[in-house]
Amino acid sequence: MKWKIIIVLSFCFFLTGCWNYRELSDLSISTGISIDKEGDEYKVGMLISNAQKIQGNSKEGESQTIVIDAKGKTIMEAIKNIELKSPKEVYIRHLLVVVVSEEVAKEGLNKILDYLFRDPQSRKMFYIILARDCKAKDTLKILSPLEAFPSQSIAINIEETYDLQAIITKVTYNSFLKELLEPGKEPYINSVMIDGKTEEGEKEDNVKQTEPDAAIRMSTVGIFKGDKLLGWTSKDENRGINVLNGNIGLMYLTFDYKESPTTISLSTIKTKTSVKIKDEKPIIEVSITGTGNINEINQKIDLEDPKVIEEIEKATEKELKKNVNKGLEVAQKTYKSDIFGYGSMIHKTYPKEWKKMKKNWNEEGFPNLEVKIKTDVVLEHKGSLEKTIKEEIHE
Repeated sequence: MKWKIIIVLSFCFFLTGCWNYRELSDLSISTGISIDKEGDEYKVGMLISNAQKIQGNSKEGESQTIVIDAKGKTIMEAIKNIELKSPKEVYIRHLLVVVVSEEVAKEGLNKILDYLFRDPQSRKMFYIILARDCKAKDTLKILSPLEAFPSQSIAINIEETYDLQAIITKVTYNSFLKELLEPGKEPYINSVMIDGKTEEGEKEDNVKQTEPDAAIRMSTVGIFKGDKLLGWTSKDENRGINVLNGNIGLMYLTFDYKESPTTISLSTIKTKTSVKIKDEKPIIEVSITGTGNINEINQKIDLEDPKVIEEIEKATEKELKKNVNKGLEVAQKTYKSDIFGYGSMIHKTYPKEWKKMKKNWNEEGFPNLEVKIKTDVVLEHKGSLEKTIKEEIHE
């Protein structure tokens, strides 16, 4: 009996081994896709990596990446036209980013989402990002001296900015689709801009200079209603939105202390946001707690005085609340888009009341929703010095 089992297992091993194995050199591996609009057609670009250069077999002068684009009435048609230009099969299993132009986003993302959902190669874990004040294709052409591919540079920039500044969020295909399909919740997406001239940034010389001629920069987020882009936010509004959603890594605040020209830079290491619905009216109560470090002070302040520390904590809470209110206002009053999911909370807590509200939620319910915000910040560290450098010099 044992030998029969061994034979069956061996046979299964040979059947399931590498039936779909393909050589790297036989594929055009795409790590980034751009989607623009030209007339009535989509113009899709694919960032293709040079497998020969990765393996060290390339000829001198060959580029590490190339962007191939083509037009089509649908995303699928455009990609099939790209394949006519590529000598190898296009493979998107390792896709890192999909960059969408502002024009396309304002018309709606449903067609793009639908294609990517149906594509069996796609892992659905790539970032979706908007191109602001530039073509989506151009963002995939800017070479960076720090990363091998522009798509990789964008993906890492998203992660680092999220971890260190709290002005953006991590929006993958899966997370965007989840928010889009959730009742009472609207999505928002990060954007990138190009600093400098695109034509200079796509040259190999751009990576050889200490000061590149062009670079990709993270910008603010775009707020959506359904699958359509409504408009942009500011950095302070971004920070407030992410704090309200409890969706930040590390953040910093810079503000004036008291009425003097003293400016304090403070990093808030941790923030925790809890949200409650008070009653059926409803009223939303948001409690934000955080701990922070003092990083920089430009005037003489006695950091050994507990009263001074308490005053700085209160000033920090005030600044944090100001940012949060800006984020709330841009969503409620400017765009009337519930990007916080308060409607979803009401739907789950008071389903009967939600049935009456959901039809006009974004137009009437959400803009008039009462949201009470409470902030509480504790300063844990004052840095390496008990006094400022200015105090030390004075003494």
